[in-house]
Amino acid sequence: MRTLWWITVILFMLSLLVWITPARPATAHDGAWMDKYWYWSEEDGIRRQCCGPRDCIPVRARLVAQSRDRVTVEINGVILTMSPKSIHQSEELSDYACFILRDGQHVVEQGLVRCLFLTPGS
Repeated sequence: MRTLWWITVILFMLSLLVWITPARPATAHDGAWMDKYWYWSEEDGIRRQCCGPRDCIPVRARLVAQSRDRVTVEINGVILTMSPKSIHQSEELSDYACFILRDGQHVVEQGLVRCLFLTPGS
């Protein structure tokens, strides 16, 4: 009887833990908020979705300069220029970048960043 009581207590604690654990931050690979954003491909001028499977990750980013047709940003210490149509406001408290993966890796390099999601003030 005592064993049954401990099993019940443990199961109750586990269910409480699962119930009160906050949800993971949204990332595009699990179909979250970033999936609704688009950009215009500079290569062929076609409107494409910003995010693909597992290609959007948290980054340190900031806006450096902006003109009508180009935006200069810094992503993880690397300076890049992007189309303003590829930059969106983040819906979280983190900046995110969506990459064209190179050999399965997220490489911060000109032409490999599809979209950038900046938090206000970045």
